[in-house]
Amino acid sequence: MSDVKALFGLIDKKNKRRLIGAVICCVLSVLCGILPYLGVWGIVTCFLNERTENLFQYVCLIAAAIILKHLLFGTGTKISHKVAYQTLGETRKKLFRKIARLPMGYVKTTASGQVKTIIMDNMEQLETFYAHNIPEIISGLAVPLCMEILLAILDIRVAGIMLIPVVLFILVGILMIIVQMKKMDEFNQAFADVSVKTVEYVNGMKELKIFAADESTYGRLSESIRTYSTVVTEWFQSCLKYVAFNHADLNSNLVFLFPLAGLMYLSGSVTAASYIMYLFMGLAMLIPLETVSNNFDYIGMNASVAKKIDEILKLDEMADTTSKAELSDHTIVFEHVTFSYGEGQPVLKDVSFTVPDGKVTALVGVSGSGKSTAASLICRFWDITEGQICLGGVPLNQIPLSDLMSQISFVTQNTFLFKKSIRENIMMGNPEATEEEMMQAAKDAVCHDFIMRLPKGYDTVIDKETKLSGGEKQRITLARAILKNAPVVILDEATAYIDADNEDLLQKALAKLSEEKTVLVIAHRLSSIKEADSIVVLEQGEVIDCGTHDELINRCSPYRDMWAAFEKSDQWKMGGVNA
Repeated sequence: MSDVKALFGLIDKKNKRRLIGAVICCVLSVLCGILPYLGVWGIVTCFLNERTENLFQYVCLIAAAIILKHLLFGTGTKISHKVAYQTLGETRKKLFRKIARLPMGYVKTTASGQVKTIIMDNMEQLETFYAHNIPEIISGLAVPLCMEILLAILDIRVAGIMLIPVVLFILVGILMIIVQMKKMDEFNQAFADVSVKTVEYVNGMKELKIFAADESTYGRLSESIRTYSTVVTEWFQSCLKYVAFNHADLNSNLVFLFPLAGLMYLSGSVTAASYIMYLFMGLAMLIPLETVSNNFDYIGMNASVAKKIDEILKLDEMADTTSKAELSDHTIVFEHVTFSYGEGQPVLKDVSFTVPDGKVTALVGVSGSGKSTAASLICRFWDITEGQICLGGVPLNQIPLSDLMSQISFVTQNTFLFKKSIRENIMMGNPEATEEEMMQAAKDAVCHDFIMRLPKGYDTVIDKETKLSGGEKQRITLARAILKNAPVVILDEATAYIDADNEDLLQKALAKLSEEKTVLVIAHRLSSIKEADSIVVLEQGEVIDCGTHDELINRCSPYRDMWAAFEKSDQWKMGGVNA
């Protein structure tokens, strides 16, 4: 039941009141749909009694009922759709805001296809449920209840007979929902897995073509599709007997009511007119339950979706503070920091080092030594397991996240640009900047010239109106960082994709960006950090030495080995001939 509670918990109070109004309209619409049966009964009664003075009234009743039925149904549907779209819109906003506040661990460990499935595909299922299923289910159940009360007043015997299929229908329907909900998590997981594998397959299409992949290469996707097919088949089979029973149950009035009413008529306990009315009511009473039966599947399906959404909304956010922090300067200090991703082995172990204010500090080490992790912790993409990181003498968790990020420009090797204009992408660094400041940042990042060669210049939409190279995208992200002009700059392989022609210009731009700023640099090209004020050497998540290039060359053998390997690789030529 907690899943069903979550389903209705997504609707706010205002929209719950609107949804009640929509349900009332739909109930009245269904009742109006039954009135024509009574009108027909009245007309038949007139003919049986050979009295036609009320015939016109019954005809008017039928016409008015049909008109009111459609008016009320249209009004109820309009209201329920408004509730559905507003609820979905607000829920999507809540999910986006929530994900933005979660640790980067959630984003890193949750496949983008799975997040997309929940926010887009699964949410669309909820639209159908709120807009159609809820009004139709409630109104479909309300009508037989009202008619049962009417039959109980007219003839308790008929009411008792007609109550049997209604009660059986409700009980079997509840059992079907319980069975569905037991398998729904497995169903949704299989569906999400297919989405994830499909996204992976499409993104890797270039590699598949390059390596002439055969059908066996698509094994993971094929397996996920087979699993999904199996789960869906088992899910439908588990519900099949309940669906079959309910369809038979809804036609049981042919077995119970008609013979009983006929015997009552033959015995003289009811009139011919009453007999006909009972037949019409028996037919009309169970018709709304057909709609309910068709909508039962959606309850378990959407309750499972709502549960997933509710679980995300209840995830622990990064702890934040509203208290303003006074920074003495922009020195970064790691004090005995230990960090691990989840329950795994620590990536950083008792790490301590200082990035002095206004100085350039480099982190070096082989792949997997924890360099990028250490840089990410400064931005509080994750919270550390043990120890403390301070900025300007203040622990990071005592600085509001928005204030912390305003102090840092972070440029990584993995560039990301939004599908907006180049101008909008650069201006994200400082939305208040002028056009001249934005262009100057682009010039400093050595990207102004190639931008001006594009058909629409700075108004060119990335990846829609043009395809940029990796180096061009890298320079645009650097322009964004330059425009931000934050006092702390973190460069994680920021020049990884820069071509040789522009490397010298870009190094000058980076030097300008770093003037009078606290800079942390991560680079595999050791020549680019040779002049750093301090170099921190990491090995297997631990700091093994710290000093200038000359000091480390003399006393740190791991650094000396890395430098020798770099010089050797820098001299390598195609064919293995050294320069």
